[in-house]
Amino acid sequence: MGGGTGKILENLPHHCHVTYIDSSSHMLHMAQKVNYDGIVDLIHEDIRSWQSETSFDVIIFPFILDLFEDTEIHAILQQIISVMAPEGRLLVSDFYPTHKVFRLKNRILLHSTLLFFKVFTGHKLKDVPNIKDSISATNLELTNDHDVIPGMVFASVWTKPVY
Repeated sequence: MGGGTGKILENLPHHCHVTYIDSSSHMLHMAQKVNYDGIVDLIHEDIRSWQSETSFDVIIFPFILDLFEDTEIHAILQQIISVMAPEGRLLVSDFYPTHKVFRLKNRILLHSTLLFFKVFTGHKLKDVPNIKDSISATNLELTNDHDVIPGMVFASVWTKPVY
């Protein structure tokens, strides 16, 4: 979801069948140029309106949820959970909310990043939503969590339980 330039494909196992969704046709065009040996279905759609009959083992959100309001994140997560296979994984990398960033240089960097996105993409949020809290409010279970840049960027793995 929100794969951007397609660079992420270079880090995926080559035997995967990837459904690659982005709302930007420019980003999809860039992703199309990436040399990937697996099967890639490129879909030009906003994740808020995307629907699927397919069940997915892994869903990756690389720095995408920070673009949405809490209510939108909740709706996106409910949609994603509905297409996750039992024991499916949700991989999320994103920013902590700025009020949780304690190091001054990281806070300045994060505010600069938000400003960049406001200017160049029309991003409207004044702060990064608390993504971990939003995911924790679902039925997904946190199975791995790591501070990539302590107190600024996290990466976490969430698993859909089997009922």
